[in-house]
Order: sequence, then C-alpha cells, then structure tokens
Amino acid sequence: MPYVRIDPRGRITLPRPVRRALGLPPGGDAMLVLARTRRGTYELLPAASIPHPCLWLCEEEIDDGAAD
Repeated sequence: MPYVRIDPRGRITLPRPVRRALGLPPGGDAMLVLARTRRGTYELLPAASIPHPCLWLCEEEIDDGAAD
C-alpha cells in the first residue's frame, strides 16, 4: 500500500505506480476529483474538462449526478 506525505502547504505527491494506475500523464498538469464515498472516505478519480460547446452532450448525466 503506497503512503503519501502532506507537506506544510497541504500538498501531496502521488507515487509513480498510483499515477500510472490513474492514467495520469507523466510530468503534466492533471486534474483529479476528490470524491467522498458513502462510507465517508475519499477516492481520487481522473477528471477531464468538457469544452463548453460539448457540454450539452452530458447535460442529462450531470443533472442525474446533482440529484444525489
């Protein structure tokens, strides 16, 4: 199980195997979602921004997620 340290500014560095498992690009600016689970724990999920013109494609999914 990989461990991470939190620096004085609240930052963490994800170990390389974790970054690979999440499919994050090496050395790039990646976005992650820190999602709270029903158990009260958190999980990291890769995130992708959606260009504004394409937002309507997933509007229904966004609305369904907001209802939870």
